[in-house]
Order: sequence, then structure tokens, then C-alpha cells
Amino acid sequence: MDKKLPDISELPESQRILLRRGGKIKVPSEKTIGFLKLYNKNIRGTIAGNAVYAILNPEKIDEKFRKENQEKIEETLNNYLKIALKDMNKQIDLHKVNENICLFDEGIGLGIYVPKLIQQYFRKESTYFSDLLYGAKYNRNLLNLSVFSKILSKNIRNFTDHVNIDYLIFMPYSHKGSKSFFPLEIIEKEIQKQVNIPIFRIINTSQQENLKYSTWAHKIQSILPNLRIDNPEKLKFKNIILIDDIYNTGAHLAVACIKLRQASVNNIFVLTLGVSDNVKNDLSNEFDWEWLDFYNERKETNMITTSLSLITLNYPLDTINKKTSHYNLKDYGIKELLLTNTYLKKMFRIHVRYSSNRRSYVLFIEPELKEKLKSFIGK
Repeated sequence: MDKKLPDISELPESQRILLRRGGKIKVPSEKTIGFLKLYNKNIRGTIAGNAVYAILNPEKIDEKFRKENQEKIEETLNNYLKIALKDMNKQIDLHKVNENICLFDEGIGLGIYVPKLIQQYFRKESTYFSDLLYGAKYNRNLLNLSVFSKILSKNIRNFTDHVNIDYLIFMPYSHKGSKSFFPLEIIEKEIQKQVNIPIFRIINTSQQENLKYSTWAHKIQSILPNLRIDNPEKLKFKNIILIDDIYNTGAHLAVACIKLRQASVNNIFVLTLGVSDNVKNDLSNEFDWEWLDFYNERKETNMITTSLSLITLNYPLDTINKKTSHYNLKDYGIKELLLTNTYLKKMFRIHVRYSSNRRSYVLFIEPELKEKLKSFIGK
């Protein structure tokens, strides 16, 4: 008489996860692979050195588990919205998080990420958001990745409520090394099913050096030769959203922006899941979505400009350029206006444009900040 298969709940945790979600796990022997095939015939085995692995494509999991996973995704998403956002996550203005020059027009981070090492050595508390992101990025948690795909899709649609978006670009990895798991590539496939905006790809050719502990300037010099844009004419005068997983120094994004500026894009917006924990988390760096209306070319009059003061400051262009010259970004074709704009955004809610004679700057600024700005410029 045939023995009844044990219920899946009686299997080791790693095997339960494999059958429910798919993926790759190490198993004791080839016999274990044969045993697991009794639960799902699509499981296959592979041998690497002395190790045996069982593999199941997530698309081949049983329908009952697929339905169960979908319910878990919805549950986790609800937990994210209820707990993580309430816990610590306002949408963060990336112009405000560090002193490095940002070469995008507007940037938004969805939450603060506290790495495990920082938690351990500096006794910083983690958050639900951080644990969710860590699981997605480093523990191959496909459930968490599906959650973040939904979160990113929601925020992409928030962008389109304010400004027309022509392309999404997911940041290529600057250093793949021996990695075989790339969360952004999985998220990209999920988002393509949820958002009707075409994907444009930037290619990373041969970056081998791990730049994790390098300076901002060294990162830019190392990454720049390895990023390539094919068919740049497609990007001319287009609005772009650059999507990344974690924002730290911003050097990798800066290089991508340099390449995109050279392709004559119109506006670059950045959307990132996490912001490294070395930032202040208060109202001063919270992003206001209505600020995107400044870029809305579908309206004859932007609503936001009616609530801002338009002033002209007559001073030499070099006044602020001297403050940013040590970055040498003009060598890469970055215009003075962009450097001025991103520099002042760190101190004020402001948009900078050239005056008609191009000898001074026109600034859109909140009226109550006018005297504070003039005092700052006069330093």
C-alpha cells in the first residue's frame, strides 16, 4: 500500500518556501530532489561542486500556492501601508539628504533604509520598511519584491498625475561581480505589467571594481566610462523617471544623469525605494508632490507658480557657480543653470531659470523665503 505524502507543513522550512514561492535551495542529496518532485514535477536539480540544489521557477508553482501568495502579497502590502509609512516614511526629497550635487530635476525616496551593519554597530533600530527592503534585496524574498513593485507602480502613477512621463529607466547595476540575483530586474518585469509607460535601458558595459567604500568623485570617474546609451535620439526632449533601489551618495545616479543630459532629455525625475539612514528624517526634507506641477506642460498656467514669488537676482553667474566648481561637472556638459538649480534646492523650495538676457537668474520661490534667500546669496 502506497504511503501518503507528508503534508507540506511537515517539511523543512526551506523546502516549504521553495514549493510555495519558487526559487533555489540547497538540499542534502539528489534523492531529496526526487522526493520534492512528488509535490511539484517542475522541480529540477543541479550540482555545483559538492553541493546539490533544487530549483523551481516561480511561474511553475501550484495554483493553490499562487493564490495563497497573492493573498500574502495583499496582506504584506497592507502592513506596509499601515505600519511602515506610519512608522517613519514620508516621501523624502532627495535634494535634501546629503551635500552632493544632484543632477536630476526632482527626486523622491520612499523610506529610510537602515543596513544591518549600522543596526549592529551603532545600535540603530530597524523598521518594518527596512526589514522588508533587506529581505527583498539580500534574501531573495520574491514576496517582498512583489510588494515593492506595487508600491513603485503606485508612485509612478502619482508622477503621471502631475507631469507627462515618456520613459521609465531602471538603474543598471554598477558592480554585478559574482551576483546571480538582481532585484531591480525582477521589479522591472512586474512594473511592466502594471504601468503603461515604455522602458528605456541604460547599458553598463564592464564595471568590475566594487566602489562601495569609494569617494563620490571616484565613483563618478569609475562608472562614467562604463555606462552607455544606445539610440540617444529617442530621449531628446523626453521626461524620464530613473528608478533605483537604495539612494546613498547618489554617484551612480549622477553618472546616469550626465549621460541623459548629454542625450538632451527634457526633465529627469528619480524614484528610489530606500534612502540610506545617514539623513535627517524631519519635515524639512519631506517631498511635496504638488511641486511636480511646475513641470506640467499640459497646462497653460502652472498652478504652483501662482502661489510662488517670482524674483530676479541681478548678480554675476559665477556667484553660485564658484560654490559648485569643485565638482568639475561642467567638463561633462552639465550647464551652469542645472548646477545652480540643484544647489539652491538644498536650502530652499526653489526653481531657477535664466533671465531673458541670461545675465542673471529668475527664481520661483515661496514669498516668505525671499529675504532669507537674498541674505544667503549675499554671503
